[in-house]
Amino acid sequence: LLIGTPDAASNTIDKVASFVGGKLYFQGLENGQHGIYQTDGTASGTVLIANRTGKSFFATPNTVVFAGNDALAGAELLATDGTAAGTGLLIDLADNTGQNLSGTIRVMTTFRDEVVLLADDGIDGEEVWLTDGTPSGTRRISDIAPGAAGIASNTVVSTDAFLFVTLNQPGPSNPWISDGTLAGTHELLMTAVDPSFAPGPAVAFGDKVVFT
Repeated sequence: LLIGTPDAASNTIDKVASFVGGKLYFQGLENGQHGIYQTDGTASGTVLIANRTGKSFFATPNTVVFAGNDALAGAELLATDGTAAGTGLLIDLADNTGQNLSGTIRVMTTFRDEVVLLADDGIDGEEVWLTDGTPSGTRRISDIAPGAAGIASNTVVSTDAFLFVTLNQPGPSNPWISDGTLAGTHELLMTAVDPSFAPGPAVAFGDKVVFT
């Protein structure tokens, strides 16, 4: 995707987000400067919102949330409403100033009207969080794997009805199912059927999840 006419080979666009209010949000690199941009699909309607880096852009009904670097908090969850003043830290998940982005937030996807992420708050390890794009609406679903290591998962699959989460750990393990609430989060006891079971790749298929 190129908007307007690039004047150098270094002008690149990446990490495209979902549409919000008819606008597209992305991180761009122009003349060596990274920034968060908004566009309506025209050159004149493409504007720089903030001089900062970001990745994994996802839309809530009114905001775009993304993993980015905050000058004071470090690698954290950020949000933008499409204005410079409305772009910044959504919530300080962990005291991790100077860490790489992957140290706090690794996997993001959508679930209903919210964004689901795997994040490490620096205390309870990596767990599943949900956000509606507001600080008060950003919360951990459950402490699935107690301890500093957390779940260390690479798989979060979303259907209309539930989330499917696997744990990346040696030996047999069970996947977890969640409807986004603490009460609706539970272990799927596959090892009761096969004691050696360890979940493999998974993909959403309608209102079900197919996995190995």
